[in-house]
Amino acid sequence: MQKNELCHFLVAIVIALCASVATVTAQEQALPPLTDETSAQFLAIGRLGQAGFRVNQGCTATLIAPDLIVTAAHCASASGHSGKVFVAGWSRGDFIALRETQVEMRHPAYALNGTHRPRNDIALVVLESPIEEVTPIPLGDVDDGTLLGTDVALIGYHRQIPHILSGDFNCPVTYFGLGLLRVGCPVINGNSGAPILNKAANGDWQVVGVVSSQIAGGAIAVELPDWLKRAVTAHLDR
Repeated sequence: MQKNELCHFLVAIVIALCASVATVTAQEQALPPLTDETSAQFLAIGRLGQAGFRVNQGCTATLIAPDLIVTAAHCASASGHSGKVFVAGWSRGDFIALRETQVEMRHPAYALNGTHRPRNDIALVVLESPIEEVTPIPLGDVDDGTLLGTDVALIGYHRQIPHILSGDFNCPVTYFGLGLLRVGCPVINGNSGAPILNKAANGDWQVVGVVSSQIAGGAIAVELPDWLKRAVTAHLDR
């Protein structure tokens, strides 16, 4: 083998090894799949995107009222309607309920001047009709500092195993900045919009944040803003 050929061969081996390591690392850093028994407790968590989830990617969203879901703003349409669908309880290609989105409301300060603002990366979506087959997971009312030093749950769907709900119930929380949490569990594509869950005093799960983006070894999540709470109340009081 000539010198140049040997060099090219060695470079190819290095690239292949790096690709292999990257794949393993990505798999290690993804949320693990939940058992069917555990997933059955979180049917309100589903997938949001264009129809055809067997082949299409999407985001995660949570049913917080019969006709309302919460997700990340970058998963919603800037125009207010995209024809996306929400499937609750997605599992291996089956689901409990499917609804088209009717109105997609990004946080009004999310894309001011065309700039992505992580602390406003949250959206409320009105569905075309209520979902009665699934019990919603309500928004939590958490005081500032309550979550600091506690463990929360991060549950959603991601591209590695998109047809099974994944999650972790022992994710440590620290504050990342104004309106943002750093959650110590890994996220990858598909986890955008996934709920951060905490148990209320009565033991019921509540949504206390929404996954916005990835950071080394964890996730950046948006705390629930007053805008979202007011929008939910206004919709439910109609």
